[in-house]
Amino acid sequence: MTDDSPAPSRRWWWPDSLPTTQAGALWGIALLVMGARVGTLVQMAPSFTSALRVAPDERAAALTWLAALVMTVAVCVRMIATRGPLSTAWTAVDLAVACMLLVLGPLTVPDDFRVGTWVGFQPGYALGVLLTASALRSHVLWLGSMTAVVASASVYMADGTRTHPSTVLGNLLTYIALGIVGRLLVGYNLRLAQDADHARALAAELGRREEEHRARVAIHNGAAVMRLLTDDDVDDSTRERLRQQALVESRRMRAYLQGPTPGATPARGEVALAGRVQAVCERFVDLRLETSLDLGAQVRLAAEDTEAVEQALASVLLNVRQHAAASLVVVHLDSDEGDDDAHDGGARAGEGTPLRWVLSVHDDGVGFDPEVTDRGVGLGDVVVGELASRGIGVDIDSEPGIGTTVRMGTMEIGVEQG
Repeated sequence: MTDDSPAPSRRWWWPDSLPTTQAGALWGIALLVMGARVGTLVQMAPSFTSALRVAPDERAAALTWLAALVMTVAVCVRMIATRGPLSTAWTAVDLAVACMLLVLGPLTVPDDFRVGTWVGFQPGYALGVLLTASALRSHVLWLGSMTAVVASASVYMADGTRTHPSTVLGNLLTYIALGIVGRLLVGYNLRLAQDADHARALAAELGRREEEHRARVAIHNGAAVMRLLTDDDVDDSTRERLRQQALVESRRMRAYLQGPTPGATPARGEVALAGRVQAVCERFVDLRLETSLDLGAQVRLAAEDTEAVEQALASVLLNVRQHAAASLVVVHLDSDEGDDDAHDGGARAGEGTPLRWVLSVHDDGVGFDPEVTDRGVGLGDVVVGELASRGIGVDIDSEPGIGTTVRMGTMEIGVEQG
């Protein structure tokens, strides 16, 4: 299927082009305000000649219209230049001009034209200015601006209270209602944009942490192998095995650094776990290692899960090699048929039959106290972190002088989630 929807416009004023950020929200508010201000001018324009004809002082009337025009143009140019609403200082000047036009209105507009006509443009112009002030950051300044406009409009329409009291009251209430609505909408849109900015920052931070985690997982085992390669106490046969492991880990690290190949499809299907476990154990012939995998021969996992278990097992055995001073290591794979509603981490014995399974690694080495000893990258990230992210439980049991047992597998057979 193809997407026939139109591509977002690249025009600076088109909504689809506005970024969903706080800066984008401020620019959108500015565009809305400019639209209201220009719209007011468009409504005023047809009445200009009539206003001059009926005005008590034609020159004074022309100056008031010119002041409204100049201020509107200046406000729009300023908002275009800053790509946002007016600053407090600019808003104060804008409000002062609007209030001055209202207070001086009785000198330039006859009584019969002050209410309900665009000859007396001042109330409509002041409403646009009040909407502009909705973007003021200070609630106190915004409330003061609305009070000033309402008070000035009351002076302008004072004579109309005798002939059109309901209209005058309605106009004053319109200032209050639209001023509040404008304030609420501006505040809500800014809060939405702030939340969006915060969500993006949080997603970026989580992505950075995840990438750090992936890097630790990708290089930990390889770094451990390379460190062992530099150990003078390692005999030649062990060193050769370490070189083979280093090749495996270097390919893994190179694959991580290169990233996914474009167009490549991830490995799919299920893999026999026992074979992979045996292959990992064969890399550690320097350890006295016994394997018992027959009871888990039927366990098959998704390829990605199998690779994660492989990495975890290699990390555990590297820890044993470096720290445990163990005389014996036992690797045991066991499985048991589970219920039909077992979780997705279950392996498969046959068509539709989930298995419960556990892979345990026990050494008789020096052990450690899990309560006071940090798990480190190997146990903490490669083993617990990676397997837990795939729904595979991990349990680490150790005691100084007794040894360590690491169990990984499905929860159904008593393995605690790591």
